[in-house]
Amino acid sequence: MDCKKIDVSGLVASFPPEKWQPAAVAFLTKLPSDATIGVACSGGADSVALLLLVYACFPEMRERLLVLHFDHKLRGKDSADDAAFVADIAQQLGLRCVQGERTDGLAVASVGEVDARNARMGFFGESLGNDRNPDKYLLTGHHADDLAETMLIRLSRGSGTEGLCAPRPVSKGLHGITFIRPLLTFSASFIREKLSLHHVAWREDITNNEDGFQRNRLRHHMLPLWQSLTDHPLAHGINRSRMLLEEDADALNGFAGQLFRDASELSDAMNVRVLKGHSRAVLRRVLNLFLERNKLHDHLSSVAKESILNGLCRSGDGISGSWSCGTEKQLRLSESLLVLEPLSPKVFRLDAQCCDRDGSMALSDGSVLTVKTVEMHPGLREAIFAGHISCGERVFLNVSLPLFIRSRQAGDAYCPLGSPGTQSVQDLFVNRKIPLEMRDRLPVIFSSEGDILWIPGLPPAESARILQDTMISIELTYTPFL
Repeated sequence: MDCKKIDVSGLVASFPPEKWQPAAVAFLTKLPSDATIGVACSGGADSVALLLLVYACFPEMRERLLVLHFDHKLRGKDSADDAAFVADIAQQLGLRCVQGERTDGLAVASVGEVDARNARMGFFGESLGNDRNPDKYLLTGHHADDLAETMLIRLSRGSGTEGLCAPRPVSKGLHGITFIRPLLTFSASFIREKLSLHHVAWREDITNNEDGFQRNRLRHHMLPLWQSLTDHPLAHGINRSRMLLEEDADALNGFAGQLFRDASELSDAMNVRVLKGHSRAVLRRVLNLFLERNKLHDHLSSVAKESILNGLCRSGDGISGSWSCGTEKQLRLSESLLVLEPLSPKVFRLDAQCCDRDGSMALSDGSVLTVKTVEMHPGLREAIFAGHISCGERVFLNVSLPLFIRSRQAGDAYCPLGSPGTQSVQDLFVNRKIPLEMRDRLPVIFSSEGDILWIPGLPPAESARILQDTMISIELTYTPFL
């Protein structure tokens, strides 16, 4: 592409800065005068438009712009041509360009969306400075369609306001990078239309036309259908919803931040009496702040976090509990404190018991296992097949009574639902981030032949799978004691 032949004034007229995302523009114009500003450029339409527009509209920034391109090596020669295309644009504009490539040695078929993103983000972080440098700025070409796709993905994962208002115009992300997204107000079709109008070339990634990735499937099938079924411009409505969700999230985060500071006794303790009476939404954020400060998010399962939150919401009612956070620490909740302290495990043992009828059984730590024989109906079967019933505390087994219950034993193993073979219970606990203090408390449900059928928090056994012709099943519900 010959940048000298591009009608820059016409391109800017199609994308006047006053129509860019205002928060992103405001942040961009207030950056320190000596700050390096990375521009992520894949060679696609959105990133090419971003690079040319920033170059044209902010001439005072040109010396500080750094074009960044990462080659995922997923498309052979096409990937190499993308890199050459971006390098050529940068050279014509007189901009510095840094290029990186994937070096993990994985086969193309083995590289997933998360792998690709992590590799790309690592390259961006390294190119913009080391992890100790707090001033890393990266412009990206996210557009209005990305908002819709991301919102659908986050909805399917059960995200709250914080997740649903992503991607924000400005946000701090991995490797200390501040991401700036000025083009969120423009749709992908608008960007392509205007680039074509002004004879600006870009590179097409043919994998974007395939349905292998979730985002592609939503882009090709869900969004066109959604737009066809609504009477309003979809991009505009989603953009406004994202903005309103961001306002709500910021308000809740601000209030929670002040409450967190009021409740903080020490870095590893909170006064839960200060939290009494506040809403669950606020307390969730306070708990997240506490976990972030103590770097505990990766050491607690979502089940454990919800259990702690339940305790905070009922503070003052005599609620207490403890949750392991790795091998040496535990979180302990009392009527007065949530504190991070050295682990002091308790041993719970459950001698083998037989369950030969429907009913509830109280286990040694105060938790309850409820057994119920149920008739399979189409709605229930469909919900099970669709994965709408979590195996965390409730499961349906294609077995008959009696069942047997015991504590776990060294060497326990079984074949989980959908697994090609047997796996050790210990490995499954680790992979599912089941807290250490819970592992010996969870009941192991097994058959008269000694085969493990289910452990709460883990998938049921493949041998107990519900089938299309299953008429009667056993419903098991585990209610943990907080």
